[in-house]
Amino acid sequence: MVVGLTDQQSLFGILGKKLEKKMTCFVIGGSAMLYYNAKNATKDIDVVFDDKENFDYFIKILKEIN
Repeated sequence: MVVGLTDQQSLFGILGKKLEKKMTCFVIGGSAMLYYNAKNATKDIDVVFDDKENFDYFIKILKEIN
């Protein structure tokens, strides 16, 4: 699946509404390049977390939204 900036922003908006706590994570790779208009689309969304607890919580939320 190829996503553009609008798709990515939509996904992060949905995730943000579901999150019940603040967390630190970083968008990298092609995903970050979309925000800088360095590319038009990416095949995946790369996210790095500051700890495993936040990673596990993020995965839980992703599974909930399917």
